[in-house]
Amino acid sequence: MKVKHFGKVENGKLVLDNKGRFTDDIRSREGKRVFLTVSDNKRDRSSNQNRYYWGVVIQLICEHTGHTPDEVHNIVKTIILPPISKTIESKTYEYSPSTTSLNTTEFENYLEQVREWALRLLGLNIPLPNEVDI
Repeated sequence: MKVKHFGKVENGKLVLDNKGRFTDDIRSREGKRVFLTVSDNKRDRSSNQNRYYWGVVIQLICEHTGHTPDEVHNIVKTIILPPISKTIESKTYEYSPSTTSLNTTEFENYLEQVREWALRLLGLNIPLPNEVDI
């Protein structure tokens, strides 16, 4: 099982939010190999944001355009998100980033831009999350 522990780096040292729980988790793995990852703490988009995106935003655009959810998702992320460029063997490739890499704030900004695009281009007024039951 994956267990997440949070803390802060201060003066080059890790200060855990809950050192006791961390110690208990380490003790419970005595003799086992473990894998430790250190990363910046960012909030991934919430499950409510995800339900709103697919169940309201994408669904309404699909109903309006006749395209599938995957088609609409790929179209809007290509329009809204700046492309990523990577070079392999001196050839540069561009692709759209995944929306799953966006944190809650970035994803809300993305949603706002999608709503603005839908209104401007399609004349489609997509309700805000607090205006619908998801």
